[in-house]
Amino acid sequence: TIENSMDITAGIGLQANLGKALVYGGPLFAWTKADVAYVITNGPVTLNVSNNYNQKNLFGRFAGIRFPLIDRVQLEVEGQYRSEFSAGASFLYAF
Repeated sequence: TIENSMDITAGIGLQANLGKALVYGGPLFAWTKADVAYVITNGPVTLNVSNNYNQKNLFGRFAGIRFPLIDRVQLEVEGQYRSEFSAGASFLYAF
């Protein structure tokens, strides 16, 4: 189980138009904390394990690009680097 989970992320970015695309990026602050507990059972042996998770690096950076695809639909791809690199993509529909 995960208890007392908190995740705060804030960033300040600069953006610029590159043709029809919008590129952006900048520094970010990220604070993550969680208490994790789980049980491992193997036959008659049961092991209770608990641990605290804290983000190693509080500061990082992010960058992304937003492409218009068709009328009112856009694709956004963004990456973040804190302790490790992560990336994601999403489709945006404006209505």
